[in-house]
Amino acid sequence: MPCLLVFKYLFRLIFTDKSLFFALDSEDKPDFCKNVVYRLLNSVRYNWHKFFLILTSTVINEKIKTLTSYDRVNVFIVDDSLNKRGRSKEVELLTRVICTSGKYKKRFRLLTLGWSDGNTFCLLSFTHLISDDLKNRYCEQMENLDKKTVGYRKRTHATRKSTGVMIDTLKQALTYVGSAKYVLF
Repeated sequence: MPCLLVFKYLFRLIFTDKSLFFALDSEDKPDFCKNVVYRLLNSVRYNWHKFFLILTSTVINEKIKTLTSYDRVNVFIVDDSLNKRGRSKEVELLTRVICTSGKYKKRFRLLTLGWSDGNTFCLLSFTHLISDDLKNRYCEQMENLDKKTVGYRKRTHATRKSTGVMIDTLKQALTYVGSAKYVLF
């Protein structure tokens, strides 16, 4: 089954307001089963990060920028926030993060990069950040993961310092989206 066909089907699901479960049980169900979808989405071989960046930058450059005036100020917005995972036990690379209360909690740090022209906001990139200290991790990454895959590179990329990841992400955004006048944090 071509992955483009599966992806188009999943993309159309967003606009039909159906979940995958109900869509596969309906009259107009596709020629593939749910396992095909799960294998596609969970594959460590697809570079979903780059795909998302290319898709979003195409929308920005070909649609949004053509609708706005040239004197409008474009900015990149960087946000570093925490995602709670308090009830999780076996989530791969879940990390202990110290909070403002001074206690350690089960969390992921999420570094996001967005683009805005003042009216529109588009998410360009997101990266989970984990502790490079092994004693702060609850569950390690899969041992049998091929080191040549995109998934392995993303996991090792996540252990880097957030400033280094942010600079790499901004460089990618400049390549695909173009320039922005400011970077907001």
